[in-house]
Order: sequence, then C-alpha cells, then structure tokens
Amino acid sequence: MDKDIVSNVILQEANMEDQVVLENLFQLYLHDLSEYAESLILGEDGKFKNDVVELFLTREDLISLKILYKNEMIGFIFLVKGKNVDYAINDMFICRQFRNKGIGKILVEKVFTQYKGTYVIVELWNNKSAIAFWHSIYKQLHIKYEEVQELSDGELCLVQTFTVK
Repeated sequence: MDKDIVSNVILQEANMEDQVVLENLFQLYLHDLSEYAESLILGEDGKFKNDVVELFLTREDLISLKILYKNEMIGFIFLVKGKNVDYAINDMFICRQFRNKGIGKILVEKVFTQYKGTYVIVELWNNKSAIAFWHSIYKQLHIKYEEVQELSDGELCLVQTFTVK
C-alpha cells in the first residue's frame, strides 16, 4: 500500500461545524444506494429526504466520524452504539475518486483499533461491491464472522456479526 495514502488518511470525530459538508456527502451516499434500494426516492426538491446527519451529530448513542484525505473531507463513517452488539457500522461512504485505493481498509482498521467490541454490518443484497468489500476486509484482517440474510426496512440484506479485540 502506498505510504503517502496511509499517512494522509485521517479519521476524526465530526461536529456541528461539519454538518453542511456531511449532509452534502450523505446525498451522494444515498444516490449510490438508490441503485440497490427501491425505498430511496428523490423528493420534489431533487434531494433524498433524511435527517440522519443531524441525528448522528447530536445523539450520544451515535458516533459520526469524518474521513479526511490531505485535509479534505472525502467521506464519513457513522457508528451506532448497539444494545445487542457494541457497534453497528450504520453508514460508510468514500467519494468515488478515492475508492479502490486502499483507503477503505485503512479506515476500517482505524475504526476497529479505536472502537473494540462486537459489531454488526449490514449490506443490501444487491450491493455486490459492498458485500465484496466487507468479505475482503474480513479475510485480510482474519476476522471470523457469522452471516445471515434478513429483511431490513423491506429490503433483503446480508448481515455479518463479529468481534474485534
């Protein structure tokens, strides 16, 4: 992996000052997901309806992390502190021009180092690239996981659970 990429990828907790940029990035994320989820529909204003970013920035049980590359925000990871698990990676997004460069793996390793415990990850059944990404992460990091199919909000999903020590 390119050492320049590793040294320039930073994961930081987001705050209210980041809200506008995170909301804009979240629209791009929802646009990507809309290919796989029929429930994501554009509003009359040309935006996907959501209040997720504000929730993640204000609630104690939600963790919003911004992804920086060379001090530019290029994405986010939203974690939920769970009841049956310690964490769920609720949403993860990296802008397209920064994908397939190893940044996702770097970020996941940073998250797992900082937030140890049991996890749940959910991917939409039709989102084969997300499923392939997570399966490759589990293999590269030697993570043993359990996987099941479930319906979530009317969408067929793959759900993995595992523990990071």
